[in-house]
Amino acid sequence: MNNWSNVLHAKCNCLRVVRIALVVAGLLMAFPLVAQQYFASSRGIAIKGFDVVSYHEDGKAVQGSAQFQQRWSGVTWYFSSDEHAMLFANNPERYAPQYGGYCAYAVANNSVAPIDPHAYSVIDNKLYLNFSHSVKRRWSRNREEYIRVGNRNWPDLRRALDQ
Repeated sequence: MNNWSNVLHAKCNCLRVVRIALVVAGLLMAFPLVAQQYFASSRGIAIKGFDVVSYHEDGKAVQGSAQFQQRWSGVTWYFSSDEHAMLFANNPERYAPQYGGYCAYAVANNSVAPIDPHAYSVIDNKLYLNFSHSVKRRWSRNREEYIRVGNRNWPDLRRALDQ
């Protein structure tokens, strides 16, 4: 009887390992963007196709268009106008979001997470994006500290994403 118990226990452990492997594989397939330096869709479109220049120039999140696009830093960036695409082309570092466009709160917590393009802040002419409006509110309560910690964490996270 003890041998059967050991066999059943081993089978249960094996099934647990298989289940965990399937969950991990599913997460990896659901979030292929984590392997990129800039937050992008599986098609390589940066920050869900939103116009990064609009956050600075218009003070709001504006959906970009494939009609106005630029390729920079391994991903495609969409813009709402040719003027915005040219502004970006002339100075992408000025407009590109901090932390590769990943959630600023997550980076401050030494992780990466996708973003909601509408959950943003422009601080000292730098664009910070967050996972959701509720996460943005949490981040905003102590943003100077989160930015300081995020700036410290980002180089290591960026290296991990590059691998």
